[in-house]
Amino acid sequence: MASKVVPGTQSWPRERNERTSLMLLFDHGDLTRNRTGELTGLSKPTASQIVGSLERSGAIEPTGLVSGGRGPNAVTYGVRAERIVGVVDVGETAIQSTVVAALRTEHPVTEIVVADRNNRSAATEVRDAIDLACREADVDSSAVRTVALGLPGSFDSRTGSLSFIDTVPGWPTSGILKHLHQRLGVEVSIDNDVNLARAGSHWRR
Repeated sequence: MASKVVPGTQSWPRERNERTSLMLLFDHGDLTRNRTGELTGLSKPTASQIVGSLERSGAIEPTGLVSGGRGPNAVTYGVRAERIVGVVDVGETAIQSTVVAALRTEHPVTEIVVADRNNRSAATEVRDAIDLACREADVDSSAVRTVALGLPGSFDSRTGSLSFIDTVPGWPTSGILKHLHQRLGVEVSIDNDVNLARAGSHWRR
C-alpha cells in the first residue's frame, strides 16, 4: 500500500517540498518533472527546481526518457538505489536511530541512553547514533551521506536557529546545520520529532 503523501504548496519551505517529491518517487517509481508537479500540486517551475535540487544533492538521478508527444522527450528521474539515509531521533534521555535505504529494506531501530544530560554534544551524539545504526544494519557508515534529524523543539529553516530545546542542553541554538555538516561531513535536515515520527509511519505502510 502506497503511503499517503500530503501535496506540496508554493509557500512551503523547500525542504518539505523536497521530502514530498522524494516520497512520491518511492511510491510511484520514476517520474518526470511535469508529473512530479501534477502529483504534488506545485507549479511546473517550482517542481522543476525541486527535482533539480534533489538531483544535485545525489538523492535522485535520471533514469530514462519518455515521449513528450509533439515536443521533446521528457527525462524521468528515480531514487538512487544505493542511497542510504540516517534517521536520528534525539530525546531527553535517549537517542534512537536507524538507516533507510531506497529499496526500503527494514533495518533495526537502535537506542543510546544519554549518560550525562547536562553535558551533551550534538555532533558526537549524531555520529554515535549513526555508527550504531550502521553496525546493527551491517551497513558501512561511509554510505550515509544524508541525516534526517528529529528534535524535541522547533527549527526555523530561514534563520537556521533552534528553539524550545531545553531538554537537550549543549546543542547549539544557531548555525546547527553548518555545525553538524562541518563536523560530520554529511548533509543534515532537521524537523520536529513528532513530524519525523509521522513521516516514518507513512514510510512503513
